[in-house]
Amino acid sequence: MTELTKLRRGYPPELYEKILSMTGVPVTLLDVATGPGTVIKDLKESLSFALGIDSDPERIKVAKFLTTSKIRFECLPIEKFIPESEYDLITVAQAFQDLPGSAYKVLPSALKMNGVIAVFWKYPDPSSRTSEMVNKVLEARGLRKRQDMGLKLAQTNPSGILSEWGFRDPELTMLKCEELFSQDDGIKSILWGLGAGNGSMDKQLEKDLTIELSHVFTGSITEIYDCYLWTARK
Repeated sequence: MTELTKLRRGYPPELYEKILSMTGVPVTLLDVATGPGTVIKDLKESLSFALGIDSDPERIKVAKFLTTSKIRFECLPIEKFIPESEYDLITVAQAFQDLPGSAYKVLPSALKMNGVIAVFWKYPDPSSRTSEMVNKVLEARGLRKRQDMGLKLAQTNPSGILSEWGFRDPELTMLKCEELFSQDDGIKSILWGLGAGNGSMDKQLEKDLTIELSHVFTGSITEIYDCYLWTARK
């Protein structure tokens, strides 16, 4: 297991059950901004075919370890993607707010009639003990608290955007999930969520926070997540 796949774990089974109840199985899947292929890995037993696309070559390099006769990956941004076929399901996980406006031309054209688009985001519950302890460390350093990105995503109004893009009957479902990390993986996951994974965190700050968080979390780390799922049909 690579560092990236350890830190980008999957989503609650209930989320996938909700999606697959709308599509049926087996399903053809287009996973947009696939990252290390987390969604495809989670759904592989329910797939007849899947294509994951992402503009980041490092993430695609990791995802390609999942390649089989029915799973493939391409390194390109959504605005340059030309669908060769239509899919039963399109997923956008942890990335909807980063899609360009031109995505509205691509996504509907890649989906079968009555196909499903699923937009979802998992982010640590800001009221959990883990978030409370992390925020104390951040505040002591004069840094901003962990943001509830699920709420931030909700404020971008995915349901309204999906309607504008030509999808119908958008629905929001909220779920809770919990994960147990070792101290080392838990701290790395926290730092990843704070920006270490995308290069926006200064290396010295990353080292300092690693030390400080290791004093706060002396054992395993339990993260409780809010999971936001938007679904709509073509």
